Amino acid sequence: GDHPDAKALAVAQDLLQHSQEKPITILDVGAGTGRNSLGLAHAGGIIDALEISDFLYHQLQAKAEQEQLPLQTLRADILDPHLSLPHSTYALILVSGVLTSHIPDLDQIRQLLNRFCDLMVSGGKLLFNLFLSTETFQPSPLIREVALSSRMPFMTPQELQSVLQDLPLRVISDEPMYRYEREHLPQEAWPPTPWFEDWSTGRNLFPIQEIPPIWVHWILCERT
Repeated sequence: GDHPDAKALAVAQDLLQHSQEKPITILDVGAGTGRNSLGLAHAGGIIDALEISDFLYHQLQAKAEQEQLPLQTLRADILDPHLSLPHSTYALILVSGVLTSHIPDLDQIRQLLNRFCDLMVSGGKLLFNLFLSTETFQPSPLIREVALSSRMPFMTPQELQSVLQDLPLRVISDEPMYRYEREHLPQEAWPPTPWFEDWSTGRNLFPIQEIPPIWVHWILCERT
């Protein structure tokens, strides 16, 4: 879609409202063509937009220059250990649509979250989304394999807890993305895409009448 994620905009606006140092600096990881980066810049943030795809990067760069926004575009891979980003700088790090499909390895995710901790200011927020299963769901190896091949890797709540263990992050909220975006996006922006509902509620992997056992969740953390 073209509209920024409602959750990302809400978190940024809350930070902007309560920040003593305005404007705040935001890192958008996997920025794509910039629907979140552009929206957050219009809201008053200073944005570093990171995108690995050369094609999408150039589209975002052109939009930022056309609209003359405080937005720096960076064509890079966040997993690149040689990527240099400023330490203790970001009031908000947004990772939307990255862990839901591109980084299935739990160790890599933990390393990534640990790196984000180094980049954030104390009290800064980290907002990311990922497929999370229900507490009672016990996935078989076959389901895991199908999920990976479908680019819908998921975590159990226990796996998410283990990834976050001992990191200086406090989980503030955990909520299904579909429900939040459905409630908070403007009417004209719903649905974000024709496939959003089936994707975000796990029905692309579990095409069943019952509620699927995995959904995309928004996880909001605070840097302690």
